[in-house]
Amino acid sequence: MQDIFHTVVDYSKQSYVQKISISLRPDGFSFVIQSVDTDDLLAVFHTKIEESLEIQKYVGALQSFFKHDLLQQTFQKITIIYVTPKITIIPSSLFSEHTVALLYEANHVRLPSEAILQYKLKHTEGYLLYAVPQTIIDECYASFGTHIQILPQAAPFLESSCIQNKLMVQKNVFVSLEQTFFDIAVVEGQKIILYNTFEYSNNNDYMYYVLHVFEQLRLHPMEQQLLLSGIISKASHYFESACMFIKNVSIVEPPQSHKGFMQYPFNQSLYPLFCNVCNVSLCE
Repeated sequence: MQDIFHTVVDYSKQSYVQKISISLRPDGFSFVIQSVDTDDLLAVFHTKIEESLEIQKYVGALQSFFKHDLLQQTFQKITIIYVTPKITIIPSSLFSEHTVALLYEANHVRLPSEAILQYKLKHTEGYLLYAVPQTIIDECYASFGTHIQILPQAAPFLESSCIQNKLMVQKNVFVSLEQTFFDIAVVEGQKIILYNTFEYSNNNDYMYYVLHVFEQLRLHPMEQQLLLSGIISKASHYFESACMFIKNVSIVEPPQSHKGFMQYPFNQSLYPLFCNVCNVSLCE
């Protein structure tokens, strides 16, 4: 994927009260800048880095990214999305502040260098527990201050999935693809039936896990919808393969609230890549 950088034609650092959402992927960094008052889209940026960097080199790449000219201005609100497969969802009835580490470690190995953070879902019952390397948290705080919010990609992914599915009477499946793993959620109304992450290395892995979810939850591939987002396009093998087995497959499109992605210079099929950072307002 090539680097992406677009701004509105009349962009000026002094013209708007701005907010920014920043995505830290294992293989790249992104940001979206919007107007606080109107949510108008002002700038989008994405750059790719080498995959599987050790933490010191990743932080070095992050420091360089944080020196981008547009990140040197003052923002009214700053949200960091840390993209990771190390997330677990906990029903509200089972959640306790005193057992956060225990609940997280039931599903994932926690490294000594990681901090466990939590997020309470707004549109359904439950909590997300996720691990972020402390050095990355420290670098974010050093660059932007401690008032910033650090969320996992699953937070806006699940909040937006619940809203999109609010008026649906049947279960539907939502998938957000990253380079080496994907998030999958099965939602009925605004109730999350299943959320998980699966690591994959090829198309066969990806389809195996998706179809396994359909089979285990007895979802009908001719009836249930599959909505894709993330690193995806209609030219992708992952889209084409899904269409071979599932009738109703689509790629997420910008809603009216994100109409900037329908207009020049942002109308270049960028929305699936940026939709999670655009939906952080649903997490407030």
